[in-house]
Amino acid sequence: MKTIKQRIAMTALVAAFLGAGSATAMEGSVGLHFADFDDLDSGVGVYGHLDVMPMVRLRGEYTSVDHLDLLGWSGAYVLEFNEQLDMEFGGFYQFWDFDGPFEDDVYGIYGRGNFSVMEELSLYGELRFSMFDNLDDEEVSVGLGANYAITDQFSADFGAEVYTGDAIDQTFIRLGARFHF
Repeated sequence: MKTIKQRIAMTALVAAFLGAGSATAMEGSVGLHFADFDDLDSGVGVYGHLDVMPMVRLRGEYTSVDHLDLLGWSGAYVLEFNEQLDMEFGGFYQFWDFDGPFEDDVYGIYGRGNFSVMEELSLYGELRFSMFDNLDDEEVSVGLGANYAITDQFSADFGAEVYTGDAIDQTFIRLGARFHF
């Protein structure tokens, strides 16, 4: 069942991003990344975001590393302060599927600040509070990253998230490339 659930969710994500590319009022991006978790081997994934309205941003990701498949969705309210700074406040859901019998539903809230240092370079910082159903644990994670625009439509990304808590103590690193539409 979990494989079917993941395939349906991934199909919906890809269809949403492909369909949104034809809508001129929407902005977004989709990309591929290389991922590395501390205790797990490296892997790959896809991610993206879609600004469906000026103040509403949706995000999706799928990452597969060694013994973990992670599928995530989030929705956020975006406050744009000026051309250089915006803040997102939202909620998220992630499905973590480890090899073997263990899987977990993860819910939470987050805040993210995006700052454009110059036209080509933007930085972000994120604070996330996560609740793990099966682990019966709560975690706080901090994320930092950068996006460098190579052209108007292509950029390179770097991101790192540090999870700290009783059940999980990991660092998650991503390197990727993104297409903007």
